[in-house]
Amino acid sequence: MNVKMKINPAAGKDQRLLLLLNKIAAPPGAASNLSIAAPPQEGKIIRIPITGVPEGDYLVRISINGIESPLQQEPATGKFIGPQIKIGPAPPAVKRLRSTNIEFTFSEAGNSVTLTGTVTVKDENGVAIKDASVSVTWTLPDGTIMTQSATTAANGIASFVIQNGRGNYRLKVKSLAKTGYAFEPNSSGQILEKGISIFASNKLIAKTLELSGIEKENVPLLFARARVFVRDENNIPILEATVRLRWTFRNQAPQSGVTEEQTAFSKTDGIAWFTLQKGEGTYRAEVLNLEKGGFTFLPDQGTTQNEHDLPNIRLSSGSIFSTAKQETDGTFTVKSGTKITAEAVPAEVPAAIVIARWVLPGPPGSPIEKWQERLTDAQGNISFEINNGRGLYQFFISDIFKDGYTFKVEGSGLHDEITVP
Repeated sequence: MNVKMKINPAAGKDQRLLLLLNKIAAPPGAASNLSIAAPPQEGKIIRIPITGVPEGDYLVRISINGIESPLQQEPATGKFIGPQIKIGPAPPAVKRLRSTNIEFTFSEAGNSVTLTGTVTVKDENGVAIKDASVSVTWTLPDGTIMTQSATTAANGIASFVIQNGRGNYRLKVKSLAKTGYAFEPNSSGQILEKGISIFASNKLIAKTLELSGIEKENVPLLFARARVFVRDENNIPILEATVRLRWTFRNQAPQSGVTEEQTAFSKTDGIAWFTLQKGEGTYRAEVLNLEKGGFTFLPDQGTTQNEHDLPNIRLSSGSIFSTAKQETDGTFTVKSGTKITAEAVPAEVPAAIVIARWVLPGPPGSPIEKWQERLTDAQGNISFEINNGRGLYQFFISDIFKDGYTFKVEGSGLHDEITVP
């Protein structure tokens, strides 16, 4: 803390300043007189930083080149009574709230749009903050501004829903609040505002076509998997579109060429999945058509073909670590993580898709199952978090997907469990 003092005459920059403190009613044996050197400064207002001074009430004087300011006395008794300062406990370290991400999802019914905006709140160390109050404003297509408030869940995300027509929307974070935390909207690296344009769309694009393999213990033939990302021309995920795909497979065996057509629907995030099990060889996938009522397929945009030799480079999961932390509401946040590596140089596998399955404590005989999907970081590390009550938490790596790679399912790196008593 700093002690601010107003003095007369003014201090000169070359004069030696000392803050003199005399503790009032000091306990026996305790130091009652303190002398604290002040940094050189000039003027009638000086500030002296102090640290490590015991709590209590003190008489205060300033010494300038050995000349001390006088104390005030009570006329009747001659007792020194001022000036005084009270030094209390050091204030607790203030943690900071930060808005680290804003995302949008929406659905349409006729000309009506239901738009959900999510704000992710973390502290300065990147830890998700639960029970933070988030206040935002929406700017609607007609320019109307609406205010909404919500509280973050265990993953640090607060959700806001608005209904209106098509057009341009903008979501802006106005404030973040939680006891013991401070919000500094001007600090760098935050995402406090984001917009989205929603207009009528009637075009379908196979934005991305990825191809990967999977090898399982005790299963003699390799599987190939294809993922088609269905988008409109505004790069918005399109759900429930019919995707028709043609596989072509060949290897060194005579007459090995195989052609097979499959159909699937785009589901979560506009992704349609396909599989073909023919063992090691060359797999080629080609999007033949995308169909959805009122839409037109644009085959000359996006990626409609992909080909890889599989297994090519194999991926595997290392040992899984799990930790548990109790929250203030009595629930527990369990975190499980691992590292994905490749049988190649470099071994790091960034941006691989990892799909995990949780089996959580539930009613007797009725455990709860949850699925999560994440991307590995630049070093191939991945972690998942989930919140629940006491009991047995089981964590499974169900799939690892990266274009051109093959997931090798074996070893102890695919499962971990932790019991919260």
